Amino acid sequence: MKSKFPDRRGRHSQERARLTHEHILEAAAKLFGEQGIEATSTNRIAAAAGIGVGTLYRHFPDKSSILDELIERLISDVEARFTESVLGVPRASDTVTMEGISKVVAAMLRMFTDVLDDHRSLVKALVRDVRLERSGLMELEPRLRVLNRLLLVQLLGSRDGQKLEVMTNILVNTGTVTVLRVTAPDVGDIDRDKVIAMTADMLGAWLSAEIANANDATDESDQ
Repeated sequence: MKSKFPDRRGRHSQERARLTHEHILEAAAKLFGEQGIEATSTNRIAAAAGIGVGTLYRHFPDKSSILDELIERLISDVEARFTESVLGVPRASDTVTMEGISKVVAAMLRMFTDVLDDHRSLVKALVRDVRLERSGLMELEPRLRVLNRLLLVQLLGSRDGQKLEVMTNILVNTGTVTVLRVTAPDVGDIDRDKVIAMTADMLGAWLSAEIANANDATDESDQ
């Protein structure tokens, strides 16, 4: 006769496994940030997580798989937060102002900064890895381009495909460099706010000029 009560031992075992998995990831991210990815071994990760290396291998086959999951979590977090923010951006119209665009851009930069802060140790390790072709930052870039392209369409409306691609690359490159700079350990909150505000104003002026030029072109074609 089957018990009417749930299998508590099974649930507890699953919860312990989940917590162990998280402890491994947390320990690895911390060590990657402190010692670098190459210098961090699975033995050190296991010791920092308070488990045996055999237990670690039951969760991850090697160090690369740990790094891959940390990077995927970072990218997924950026995508989720960015998508949520973009959906709240007002659609393009003739009444969009430079100040309004600057506020949108500043909000996006702060959101991106907050996400990288949440993954500070991992980001530090990835930035320190000079072989960018192997860095998770390279995996993030194409997905950022898709999200920033969507943001530009929301703000500016439809544009020539080639020009929109160029604008997207400028926005991604400028935004990424800014965010990586302001998340550096030697940057204080005041400096961070100033850099974000100045970058947002610069991008806002550029994008509002693009809107004005497009509107002028439309008016000339209608005459």
